[in-house]
Amino acid sequence: MKKKVFVLYDDRIRPNEKIAQVAGNKSYGNIIFKQKTIQRRLEEVLEEKDYILKFYPFSEEEKREEDIREVLSAVQSASVVYLYSSFGILDSKMFGFLLDKAQFLNQSKKAVMNRRTAALLFSDTEEFREWIKKGSNPEGSEEMEALPGEHMFVDLSSFDDFIRYITSGFDARFFNTLEGDQYTVTKRSSNRKKIKSEYQFYYFLPEEMQHWFVQPYSYGESDETAFYTMERMHMTDLAIQFVHGAVSAEDLDQILRQLFYFLSTRCTRKISKEEYEQQSEQLYLTKVLRRLEELKKSPYYEKMNRMIGVGTSYKDIEAVFSHYKDLYMQVHVRYNFEALSTVSHGDLCFSNILYQRHANILRMIDPKGAEKESDIWMDPWYDLAKLSHSICGRYDFFNSGLYQVKIGEDLKLQLQIDFENQAYVEVFQKYLEEHQFSYSVVRLYEASLFLSMLPLHMDNPQKVFGFLLNGINILQEVERCLKE
Repeated sequence: MKKKVFVLYDDRIRPNEKIAQVAGNKSYGNIIFKQKTIQRRLEEVLEEKDYILKFYPFSEEEKREEDIREVLSAVQSASVVYLYSSFGILDSKMFGFLLDKAQFLNQSKKAVMNRRTAALLFSDTEEFREWIKKGSNPEGSEEMEALPGEHMFVDLSSFDDFIRYITSGFDARFFNTLEGDQYTVTKRSSNRKKIKSEYQFYYFLPEEMQHWFVQPYSYGESDETAFYTMERMHMTDLAIQFVHGAVSAEDLDQILRQLFYFLSTRCTRKISKEEYEQQSEQLYLTKVLRRLEELKKSPYYEKMNRMIGVGTSYKDIEAVFSHYKDLYMQVHVRYNFEALSTVSHGDLCFSNILYQRHANILRMIDPKGAEKESDIWMDPWYDLAKLSHSICGRYDFFNSGLYQVKIGEDLKLQLQIDFENQAYVEVFQKYLEEHQFSYSVVRLYEASLFLSMLPLHMDNPQKVFGFLLNGINILQEVERCLKE
């Protein structure tokens, strides 16, 4: 007989200390994976099932007792699925089949296992009541039939499994698959040029700089893809740790001490003033203005243009870019830039920095790539701008969907990110000052990154608009700094 189903989600257990280094003080259900919390990913599967009577998530004992009372008082006969948040969904299709089967349970309690119990299934509320009366043993009871769940669920309480799971997300714009085992990772893409240039970058590096990077090896090509392999580092990137609140200002100080050591000891060479000006203009002006022309080709451009005109102090998007150009010119009149070129990562944002706090190990991945040795040399400020757009610009919160655009009391658009980063900005400013880099210049160049990214992310126009508002906020801060 087909029945409705209650689903309870037990999110009371907190991650252990080792996992909290990555996930911060969050429950398993609130950990973010591929821009969504683990609980939200579960809810999306449930929303596809019209037989789910109600979903009960709880993280406190009082709420659990309240939800259980409601389930047990239900008049309608229904099956009950009890889930533990310390298990993430590995295969949503298989999990969906499990829910489907729950409709047809008949006097047959089941425990879904992956080393431990991931879920308990009860054929009706009376079976569920009996389990509650006996103390709600997380392992179920001896008479329960065990179902294999290792291909359906991942045990997030296992640090190695957690790391493999949480780092399995990737930006599909850039590569297709990450494959591997406990010891290695193979990166494969149909963009063969990009994969090859990433691989070659490491071998163009001066030997004394190679230890900062995870070494790629075993490069290969097929008719459609290129690939290389790396050692699997059992660490997460800083972006994951930062958005989960697992990086304190003191942690950032330790991290920046290493990063600024890298920046101050990397290979540097003097170039002519003319070459430096050309290098700077290409990176921070020509590219930005070219990206504006690309943005204008988007079907969303005119809509965004109207929103900027109505919701900000700028008449349109072109005025934003014009303001950036004016500030760029002011900065290059005011500051005397030393004509240098340095070996640079080229994309030194938090998602490309692996970090393990207790061992204080830091490694870099996914550099911009190089087809020839000269490609590894860039303007010294560029890596700083990339760091700034993670620290000051909170770039990784956009990638995790942790931002909102709201209408303020003045009917102007406001960008809201529920993460106070002032203490982190002050740590960053301290290191900039110690190494004689201007905060205003770094932030201006950071604005160029947000503006130049706009046409590259038009598959997600909401994020693009968030980037645009963030760029506006940075430009206004730079202008205030230049007036002081």
